[in-house]
Amino acid sequence: AQAGGPIPFQTSGTGNLPSKDVCSSSVFQAEFLRLSLGFKCDLFTLEKRVRLEERSRDLAEGSLRKEITGALKLLDSLASLSEDNQVQEIVKKLQKSLDLLNQHATRIASKAEMLGAVHQESRVSKAVEVMIQHVENLKRTYAREHAELEELKELLLQNEKSFSSLGDRGNSQGNSNSASQPSLKWFTESASCPQQSGSSFDPPRKDGKLSPP
Repeated sequence: AQAGGPIPFQTSGTGNLPSKDVCSSSVFQAEFLRLSLGFKCDLFTLEKRVRLEERSRDLAEGSLRKEITGALKLLDSLASLSEDNQVQEIVKKLQKSLDLLNQHATRIASKAEMLGAVHQESRVSKAVEVMIQHVENLKRTYAREHAELEELKELLLQNEKSFSSLGDRGNSQGNSNSASQPSLKWFTESASCPQQSGSSFDPPRKDGKLSPP
């Protein structure tokens, strides 16, 4: 049992997640947020849990060695109390087995640590797979939104060009109207002034003034 509490992603059920084709991006996002919070909590208590686990391992190994040493002493006492050859042979075999067990106790502990590391790696790989899938979903979302943004920019540029062309047309029409104003002014003034008898109709000159009589 872990003294510092179970690591969050060990019991998070990431192995029960649906496949990538079934899982939606929102599910991966929620799982990613939960796993990232679990990793942060693990990092906060990591050193303390490592010390506790090492202490628990050392105590277990010490207890095993004490039990082996006590068993060897009992065998020595039994061998000294009996002179039967068969009993002596059995005692020697038991002593040899206990000596081998004492020698392999450290190896057993090392192998157990390696096995625990492999199990831990398997659990972490599932969590990392969820995170990788979440990152891939973010990349696809970014690519889609970037493409939409580029299309919007292109549309805005086209609209800006259309408004510019309309403005140029309005300016050209305004210039043509101002060019025709002198002729209109001349017709207005000629209509308001009384005409003398025998005067001829003189059209305006190009500069907009009346021709002299």
